[in-house]
Amino acid sequence: MKKAQITVFIIIGVVLLLGVALLIYVAALTPEQKSETEIVSQSLRQSAVKPVKDYVVSCLEVVSNDALELIGKQGGRLFVSQGGITPDPVDSDLGIRFLEYDYVLLPYSIVPPEGTAGIFFSSVPKYPWEKFPYLDNNVSDIGFFGLVQFPALYREIDGVPVANSVQEQLETYISNNIGKCTIWHNKFPGFNLTLGTPNTTMIIAENLTHLKQEEYISFVLNWPVTITEETSGASVVLDEFQVKYSLPFGRIYYTVKDLLEQDVSNISYEPKTSNSYFITIDRDVFNNDDVIIYQDSKYKLNAEPYEFRVARKNRAPALYFIDQEKIDQFAYCVNIVKFVLSGGNLIASPDLENDDSFPIKVYAVDPDDDVVSIKLKPKNPEVDEYAVALYAANPESGGLLFDVVASDGELDDFQKIRIIPKGCEQK
Repeated sequence: MKKAQITVFIIIGVVLLLGVALLIYVAALTPEQKSETEIVSQSLRQSAVKPVKDYVVSCLEVVSNDALELIGKQGGRLFVSQGGITPDPVDSDLGIRFLEYDYVLLPYSIVPPEGTAGIFFSSVPKYPWEKFPYLDNNVSDIGFFGLVQFPALYREIDGVPVANSVQEQLETYISNNIGKCTIWHNKFPGFNLTLGTPNTTMIIAENLTHLKQEEYISFVLNWPVTITEETSGASVVLDEFQVKYSLPFGRIYYTVKDLLEQDVSNISYEPKTSNSYFITIDRDVFNNDDVIIYQDSKYKLNAEPYEFRVARKNRAPALYFIDQEKIDQFAYCVNIVKFVLSGGNLIASPDLENDDSFPIKVYAVDPDDDVVSIKLKPKNPEVDEYAVALYAANPESGGLLFDVVASDGELDDFQKIRIIPKGCEQK
């Protein structure tokens, strides 16, 4: 019996000794395995993580640089075919919605006025208002001389999404084109790469107050890239890449927008160079349509001053009001009276009464600063027997009728003039 008990105790002791030995072995082995894992992970970071990150960042620089350059050249738009969100122009819209300039399609950012707004009219002869430029016994340049078609800067305003914003266009363009820049095949031998969906965020000052101090913009690319070593199976995930530009894009955007808004509200305004930027106007690019080019004198892209272009569709000149009531006060029957333009004056020939309205100064101004010519239609109107007969037959509307026309070569404004042949005897 005692021998059996001794045997059992011996067996138990052996088992305990083996267990202790196993624990000691495992304890000694675990740090070694952990150390090997750390070595593999460190090796993975050194051999793949930095090269992959540098590669993606270099592509992000290329694509974001292209986006900034292109959106400036295309008036704040990036088209769907380019990877943006603005619908592509169609050929039939050339000269209507866009023009071609420097090998790109440039949508109009200023277009002629449409409809009416209070006292302001978009259609001649009442355009821009009936007694332009006289308003409440004053002379005014301020009115309704066009519409601004310019995308908003921010993707959201007060939490409300804004369609086709400049911010969203840049972000979408980069997200759609980053994959075209990166060519992964055999780029990193010994590693397998699994790519997620790229998503870009443009970091820009959030309001006008912050924009005044803005000196930089950034693009943050969230793109999950899983790097797996083929031999060990060890993997790591990269998911954020960033580039930064010394470019106050928001300030530039609002400077250009302010130029546009002044251009459509003040007929005498013409964008001009300032201390901080250069303005060049390329005239008559398509018919009488212009391209206004903003160039920043301080901030550069590709070692050149940053450039933003906008297309301005031609708008009609505005003829100064000619007071018909003053013309109606006098008699114009001296044999045959002819009316001509000379030296900017509408002249009656031969001279009429000493206190009559002639000569009348005729003047016009153009919202695009185009050269304006003034003409009469018909060219040489005259009070003759026919005009006298028309007046005799219809004193309310008969007489000599002609138009004073202001033209920029494409568009006209005009005012109808009526000459009443008072005191003329019909033969």
